[in-house]
Amino acid sequence: MLTRERKEEIVQELQETFQEASVVFVIEPKPMPVSDFDDLRIEVRKVGGSVRMVKNTLALRALEETDYSVLADSLSKTSVFLFGTDSLTLSKSVKKFRKGREDALEFKGGVIDGKSVDFAEVQALADLPSLDELRAQLVGVIAAPASRLVRTISAVPQAVVNVLQNKVKKGE
Repeated sequence: MLTRERKEEIVQELQETFQEASVVFVIEPKPMPVSDFDDLRIEVRKVGGSVRMVKNTLALRALEETDYSVLADSLSKTSVFLFGTDSLTLSKSVKKFRKGREDALEFKGGVIDGKSVDFAEVQALADLPSLDELRAQLVGVIAAPASRLVRTISAVPQAVVNVLQNKVKKGE
């Protein structure tokens, strides 16, 4: 049993974590092997996030003084919090974990940059290309006109060279 002091420490730690995070998801894990839950923790940690399972009563106290108070309605049964600073990477890590384990967890609520989101919005975010992929696409779009211009400019001298080569072959 937790002592009153320990409960206050947990609430304080949670409040600090809420203040540091810009993304918070609340999920309810369904019965699954511990190794699967560890996989979720690993996926979230890879992207700089954290996973925290806390009693709902303590979580409610911690939520009272934060921007995430809208999540209070999501707390029922077992609640696991996923914290992160990047909504895209955290959404992708949840999607990656769920692949092949769709029934392993239920999305109960989330907040991204102060805005409440549902699971459909998180899925849509997870389907977006990563920042590196977007940069590569942007470079491709920027480079395409330049490469076409170079091909067009080089085509004229190449045509002259081809004509001269044909004349040399014919002996003219």
